[in-house]
Amino acid sequence: MPDFNLISHLSENGSSLLHRSSSYLKLAYLFLVVVAATSLQGIEHLVILFILTLMVYKLGSLPFNLLWRWYLIPISFVLAVSFLFVFNEPGTPVAAMDLPFQVRIQLTYEGLILLSKLVLRTLSVVTYSFAFITTTKYAHLGYIANSFLPAPLNTVFLLSYRFSFVILGEITLLLKALSSRGGDLVRGIMTQTRIFGGIFAVAFVHSFDRAERIAKAMEARGFEGRINTCSAPERPSPLGILTIIFATIFLVLGVFLR
Repeated sequence: MPDFNLISHLSENGSSLLHRSSSYLKLAYLFLVVVAATSLQGIEHLVILFILTLMVYKLGSLPFNLLWRWYLIPISFVLAVSFLFVFNEPGTPVAAMDLPFQVRIQLTYEGLILLSKLVLRTLSVVTYSFAFITTTKYAHLGYIANSFLPAPLNTVFLLSYRFSFVILGEITLLLKALSSRGGDLVRGIMTQTRIFGGIFAVAFVHSFDRAERIAKAMEARGFEGRINTCSAPERPSPLGILTIIFATIFLVLGVFLR
């Protein structure tokens, strides 16, 4: 699970080229990456997109050894969701298995291509998203949210964003406590399911308690329903605006002229 304390530290104290880039441009590129990941169909295009997101991640001087660990959750999710689709994809058989009751399961070349595309789409968005949140200060996100989102959506977004760090930190502590007590050595899928179900149930209950305490602390400090920010992000340079325009045109051409 991602270490959100480390993410906060990197976003607030980093000094790389990506940290110094305009937050507006980084947000615009995030939108383009999401559109590209959902629109591009060729696997070669998706490979290029993934490589580009890795290059952007490298520009932020961010730790690659942690990125591979953070990939575990999205890859697990993709494999769980796409399991049935992969084996139902028609095409050239690669492997097959006969089951009782005249049931035959086969893995096709097209099914592997489908799985590869889903993984590349997911990892491209995840990689750039991590690069974005680990190189953008919270004050800049707050300023952008207050500028573009109407009240009270801006406050809901900012509070939800920060509170997700809190609750995921709680889950991380619970998992560490479980591991220190030998809980990760338990065998059996049903036992593991019950253990992790209990962990997330406790975290869910704790989240209400933490939310109540955070709300009271904010009210005691004069919170009146709006998070005001005094640090505005740097405006995009003309070169940056020109770059995003060319990137948008290139993406449109790649989608509609494929």
